[in-house]
Amino acid sequence: MVLADRKSILFVLQLLMLLVYGQQRGIVVVSGLVMVWPGDRGIVVVSGRVTWSVESGQRRGLAVVSSRVTVQCGQQRAVLNGHVTLRSIAVLRGIAVQRGIAMISGRVNHSSAYARESSLLLEEVQVQALGSCALVITYDDTYDSVVQGFLAHPQKSTAPVTLFTDLKSNVGWIPPFEQTTLETCINYAFLVDDANHLLNLMAQVYQNQLNLRTKFLFFTHLKKEELPSFFNSAAISKIVNVLVVTKGATIGALQLYTHAFFEGQERISVKRMPTWANGRLLNFNKDFKWFPEKLINFNGFKFHVSTFHYPPAAIFEPQEDGSIKHDGLEVQLMMAIASSLNFTYNIATPKDGDKWGSLKADGYFSGAMGEAIRGEADISFANYFITTTRLKLMSMTRPYMIDYTCFIMPMPSPLPQYTAVVWPFQSSTWIAIVCCFIILPPFLSIMATRELHRHFHSLGNNILYVFGIFMNEAQDILPQSASLRLLVIMSWIFAVVVAVAYKSSLMAFLMVPSPAKPVNTMEELLVSGLKWGVRNRGGWDVWFRFSLDPISQQIAAGFEFVNGIDGGIARVLEGDFAFMNSGNYLRYLVASSFTDEYGQAELHIAKECYVPFRIGLGMPKDSVYTARFDDVIGRMVEAGMVTRWFNTLVDKAKQRQRETAKKKREEKGVVVEDTLALGLHHMQGPFILLSIGYLLGVTAMVIELLLFYCSTRSK
Repeated sequence: MVLADRKSILFVLQLLMLLVYGQQRGIVVVSGLVMVWPGDRGIVVVSGRVTWSVESGQRRGLAVVSSRVTVQCGQQRAVLNGHVTLRSIAVLRGIAVQRGIAMISGRVNHSSAYARESSLLLEEVQVQALGSCALVITYDDTYDSVVQGFLAHPQKSTAPVTLFTDLKSNVGWIPPFEQTTLETCINYAFLVDDANHLLNLMAQVYQNQLNLRTKFLFFTHLKKEELPSFFNSAAISKIVNVLVVTKGATIGALQLYTHAFFEGQERISVKRMPTWANGRLLNFNKDFKWFPEKLINFNGFKFHVSTFHYPPAAIFEPQEDGSIKHDGLEVQLMMAIASSLNFTYNIATPKDGDKWGSLKADGYFSGAMGEAIRGEADISFANYFITTTRLKLMSMTRPYMIDYTCFIMPMPSPLPQYTAVVWPFQSSTWIAIVCCFIILPPFLSIMATRELHRHFHSLGNNILYVFGIFMNEAQDILPQSASLRLLVIMSWIFAVVVAVAYKSSLMAFLMVPSPAKPVNTMEELLVSGLKWGVRNRGGWDVWFRFSLDPISQQIAAGFEFVNGIDGGIARVLEGDFAFMNSGNYLRYLVASSFTDEYGQAELHIAKECYVPFRIGLGMPKDSVYTARFDDVIGRMVEAGMVTRWFNTLVDKAKQRQRETAKKKREEKGVVVEDTLALGLHHMQGPFILLSIGYLLGVTAMVIELLLFYCSTRSK
C-alpha cells in the first residue's frame, strides 16, 4: 500500500515537472489517461502513437494537428462552431490556451486495437464507398483516439472533412449541420458511444438539418438484441443507406450491420454484414457492397392507402355484393407503381370521416392527409396539390400532372331563332358584304360612261342589277363594253361563292340553335352579369387576392364563398353563378353528370384557367420509398400513360352519361324522330324578313299614293 502511494506521488511530481517544463519552453502538453513524454521543442508524442507537431504560429494561438486539422484558439478558449470551408481543413472542439500552453483533454476508453481498427475501417469506407463527397464526422470524446488515428493516417482520399465534437461536455449542444449543406455532396459519420445519446441527437436534427438520401456511418455501442429497436427508431428508419459498426466477438474485431426494407412482411429487418478485423473484411463475397442497394423489390409488402371518393382521382363504385370497386386516375397510377415495385395495398377512407383534412385547434390534423402525416397511412391521395405548406408536414412524390383552377358556369342560352338567317356569317363578314353591295352600283355607273346600253347609266337600275347578282338571279341585259363586262363577271363569281357558303350553313343553323358567346376570360366574367365564388376552404381565393393584376384583384373582391363543391355546383345550376375549382375535376364532372345523349355539355368550363398546380401522392414525412415512387412516376409521365388514363376516364364517363340520358328520355316516353321537319319555330327568320318586306312595300305604296294625291291637287 505504501509502495503504491509512493508511486502515485512520484507520478504526480513527474507530471508537474513536465507541465512546468512545457510551459517554460512553449511545448504543447497533452494530458489524459495516457502517459505523456515531451520530445524536442515543439514536439509532443502521445503514447508513442500519434505525433502532433506545433508550428511557431502557436504564439498567435494557432496549431496544426497531423498536418490536416487546424485548431483555432483564442487567448482562453478555442472556436467551437467552426466548420470546413477549405479542403482538408476542419475545426476541432474547444481548447483552452494559457501562457502559450494548449491543453487537449480526452479519455481513451477503447482499447488501442479497437481504436486502430475503427480508424482503419473509417478510412476504408471513405475511400471505397463515399468517393469525393465531403465527410462530416460527429463524435464524442470516447472516440477521440479513433478520429485522431483517422486524421493521422496517410489519407488516400482528398475529400474535405468536417469534425463536430464536444458532445458530452456541452450537454444539449446541437452541431450546426445546416452549415455543411453548402457542399455539393455530403456523407455523415457519427461516432457516439451511447446509442441513446446518438438517437436523441438524430431525433433533433434529421428532419431539418441532414440530407437523409445520402450515406450514414454509425459507430456506437449496441447489443444484438438492441439492434431492431435502433433501426426502427424514428430517425434511422428514414435513412436508406446505413452502416452500423459495433464491437465484435473478439478483441479488436468490429461487426457491421445494416437494415433491409419490406422483407417477409416486416417493414424493417436487421441484416448482419461481414466482420472487420486486422485491417480487412472477413468472410465476404465478391458482390459485397458497403452500402447495398435497397428498395429494388418490395417483396409483396402490403401498404395502407387512405383516400376517398373524389373523381377522377379516386372513384368508389359500389357493387351488388356490397364490395367497393376502386378506379380513378390515381388508383390506376397506384396499380402501376405496385406492379413495378412488387407490393400490394388496401384502400380505406379516413377513420374520422373527414376528406382532405385540416389542422384543428388542438393540433390534430384530420382526414386523409392527417393519417399520412401521423404515419397511420403509408400513402394518401386525392388530387393533392404540392405546396410548401404541405411539404413541411408530409413528403410528396414528384408531380404526375399539372392542374389549373377554372371557372364552371351555366351554358349560355341560345340566340333567338329569328336571328338564324344571319348566323352563317360573322358580323365582320356581313359588314364586308354590305360594303360591297353599297360600293358596286356607283362603281358600275362610273364604268358605264362609255357604255352604249343606257340601262347602266341609271344608279337605280345598277342597284337592282347588283342585287340580282347577289341573289344569283340571271340578268337579261348584258353590258357591251369590255371593262363593264369584266366587272360584272368578277361580281358574279364573288356572289356565287358567297351564296353557296351561306346556303350550305343556313340549313344547319335553322335546325340547331346557335349558343351565345360563352364566358372564357376574367374580363368577360366581370361584364357578364354572373356572380362568382369558390369553396370556403382550401385557400383558392388567396392566389387572386395577393395578385398584382388589377383584374385578378377585382375577381378576388367579388368572390362569394360556398360550402363545398356540391354547394358550388348547386349555385351554378341556378343559372347565375360561376364556380371555381380544379380543372381536371370539373372536366370529369361535366362528362359524367352534365352531358346529354348527343354528347353535348350542359355546363361550360372557361377556356382561360389560372394558377397551375403540381399534383402528387402524399406519404409520411421523409418516407424511404418516396424516391422509388418518383422513379416509376417519372417513367409513367414520360411514356404519356397518365394523360392517356385521364382521357380514357373522361371518355368512359361521357359515354355512360349519354347512355343514362337516353335511358331517362325513353322512360319518360319522349320519342325522337330520325328525320326532322322544319317548323315555324325554325323558319322564324325567313317569315320575319318577309313581314318586314311587306311592311316596307306597303309603306312605300302609301308614300307613293300620298305623293300622287298631293301632286294631283296641286294641278
